[in-house]
Amino acid sequence: MFIIQVRFGNGAWGTICGDGWSLLEGNVVCRSLGLGYANDAIQTDFFNGANHTKKILLSGTQCHGNETALTDCLHHEVTSNIYCHGQKNHVAVVTCVHRMADLVFNHLELEQTAHLEDKPLYFLQCAMEENCVATRAYEIQKENPSWHLETRRLLKFTASVINVGTADFRPPIPKEQWEWHTCHMYVH
Repeated sequence: MFIIQVRFGNGAWGTICGDGWSLLEGNVVCRSLGLGYANDAIQTDFFNGANHTKKILLSGTQCHGNETALTDCLHHEVTSNIYCHGQKNHVAVVTCVHRMADLVFNHLELEQTAHLEDKPLYFLQCAMEENCVATRAYEIQKENPSWHLETRRLLKFTASVINVGTADFRPPIPKEQWEWHTCHMYVH
């Protein structure tokens, strides 16, 4: 676990405000230091606490995750009076690992396959059992005896994800405990 410290020019070293700190910013730090991937991005006062030995030099840090350094990310103007909007004395901390799965969503496939489709509620019974439709559909089911003829507009798309990381993707549950819902397959 690393507390993140920065320095501008020949000035003193200081910390980063933990407000809004996430894995996106953590990944930029780990990659720029050659330490792999961010396993955890934490906002904590554990390192700084009441001592406040290091002054906060950077706040409002927002990264997309593909930057090469924190200075490439959005952040508040660097001044001598940085105010941290989050909890008092919370600083940015990151845990880096050399090997990690890195799942990337194929946004082009989604863009090419996305479409709207109107479906009668009759064909959405499984989705209704799994509580996957809007509350209004359940109200219609209770109020209208012909509820199954009412339609809902669905956004449908194909999604694929690839692992571009350096380790196998390990889901939180073993494969034999995965559930497959046949109602999610729809054949035209």
